[in-house]
Amino acid sequence: MALFDSINIAQVDFDGEVSKLRAQIDESRTQYLFLQSAFDALSHEHESCKAELESLKQAHKNQQHQLNTALEKVNSLQDQLMEEGAAARAQAETQVRLIELLEREEMLKEQLRREGEHADRLDMNLT
Repeated sequence: MALFDSINIAQVDFDGEVSKLRAQIDESRTQYLFLQSAFDALSHEHESCKAELESLKQAHKNQQHQLNTALEKVNSLQDQLMEEGAAARAQAETQVRLIELLEREEMLKEQLRREGEHADRLDMNLT
């Protein structure tokens, strides 16, 4: 009977160890499933971040192109404005010079008229 009792004790110990191992396996499976779920979520988030990064890179590239285009347009308009300003200054200077010449012409005409009148008086005095 001692052998039978020893076998029963061993069987109870074995069953207890099997139960512990099953509990550890269940706990490990639960941890594995949790970790797998977390990994899947992080993988999805990583892919989402990569897609967003690519989208942001493309948007940055497009905005950089728009900025460069706008800067070129600004530079072109500044050059055009400087040319138009120079042309306007030259035209204003030409108009000032024309006014000066017209005033001088009027003055010379007046002087010529007075000298003509003076010559006429002298001519009358001689005759």
